[in-house]
Amino acid sequence: PTKEMLWYPSVHCTMHDLSLKITQILFHYLPAYVMDLFMLATGKRTKWVRLYTKADKAFVPFEFFTTHQWRFISDNPIHLSKEMTTEDQEMFYFDVRKINWQSYFENYILGIRQLVFKDDPTTLPLARSNLERYIHFKGLIRL
Repeated sequence: PTKEMLWYPSVHCTMHDLSLKITQILFHYLPAYVMDLFMLATGKRTKWVRLYTKADKAFVPFEFFTTHQWRFISDNPIHLSKEMTTEDQEMFYFDVRKINWQSYFENYILGIRQLVFKDDPTTLPLARSNLERYIHFKGLIRL
């Protein structure tokens, strides 16, 4: 498992494909190649280009959905919910207003880690520890 992190995970929004590609090259691949070159020169195993290639590959399936605007309007679930008995509402739970979104996204990210990145769940404590250490370090240096 990887113990270092070059950049803290973040989101950069852009309206142009060219801007996205330039950002990927400048902030992902160029530093990755420099780090791998340094690691190769010091006799260590290269990994950064492989990691960024893996991350890019993981996001390809989501590209269509993240590059288009979506708006869903339907009053039917609200009307249906009002007509349901309490028993039906407990059995067929679909009121998105009552979803615990924190828990939902935690499970979503854990699923992506396991199913897309093929990360072993036993690496999660180390990944969390590394992230906390990075957040603490970043807070100390204030870039």
